[in-house]
Amino acid sequence: MRVEVGAPVVVVAGVDALWHIPTASDGATALCGLAGDEFVFAGVIRRRRLCGVCRARHSGDHYIAEVGPLPARHGRRGGRPKGVYAKVTEPQLRALHHLYVTEVVSVRELGRRYWQRLGYASAAAAATSLDGLFRDRGLPLRSRSEALAIRNTKHGRRRRALGETGEAVAAYRRWLKETEGRYRPACKGVSTQAPRKGSPCQKPAMAGSDYCFNHDPALAERRAEITRSTRARIPRRRTVAWATVLEQLSPWLGRQDHPASRLAEATGVPGGTCSRLLRHGPGTITADLAGRLLVVVDVELEEAA
Repeated sequence: MRVEVGAPVVVVAGVDALWHIPTASDGATALCGLAGDEFVFAGVIRRRRLCGVCRARHSGDHYIAEVGPLPARHGRRGGRPKGVYAKVTEPQLRALHHLYVTEVVSVRELGRRYWQRLGYASAAAAATSLDGLFRDRGLPLRSRSEALAIRNTKHGRRRRALGETGEAVAAYRRWLKETEGRYRPACKGVSTQAPRKGSPCQKPAMAGSDYCFNHDPALAERRAEITRSTRARIPRRRTVAWATVLEQLSPWLGRQDHPASRLAEATGVPGGTCSRLLRHGPGTITADLAGRLLVVVDVELEEAA
């Protein structure tokens, strides 16, 4: 029976009902029960969870029962019925879930194994179907963290999930390297350079030795030869004895009240460099710096001429 707009509607006393009122498009409206036992139908509201009488939004507490459903439509609608058209029978599904639990295999692995025997189009289709069937039957599935811990057998979350300590993981990795022939004990030498000076060397020892290449006493001559050849390939700048330069600068410096600052002002060399040279007197300086410092001597000779 179709309810027209403005028609009187009577609600069963004491029951808040969710009424399905047929319309031209087979829509439905909800009655929140706040209008009393008798009211006038105000029309179909096409938004969900809106009362068809007071047109106000209410919480789910007002919808207690469902009365008077719409006539059932002919044909399948809204997908296939669960379990009716499945390619897997109930005994097969239970057996597959038993393998899933006992052999600790994933649903994807089950799909890769049995998709052809079960008649699926691909392994991915079989895995998707089995996952849905397991969930529909209420069969327990592993969480994502549990599956990840099982998959990561050497590192990652497996250590935290199984309570393994760092020592256990290190022992396992050492055993794995030994079985594969990749394990080498640590070098027995001590680091001689910063920042780990005085601490044990962290490099692995060479095959047949207790030391790495940098600490093996038998290879000391070879390391020295490598150092000499490397230094020989480094281009060196020409140097001049500082005593010779200072001897030529002494007459000019003796006439200055502040030799370092005056020398920096006259030559363009930084004042800190001039102060260190005059105070400490290094053994040699570069030829370029010597030429810049001796400019004052050349200028003095030109003025005298």
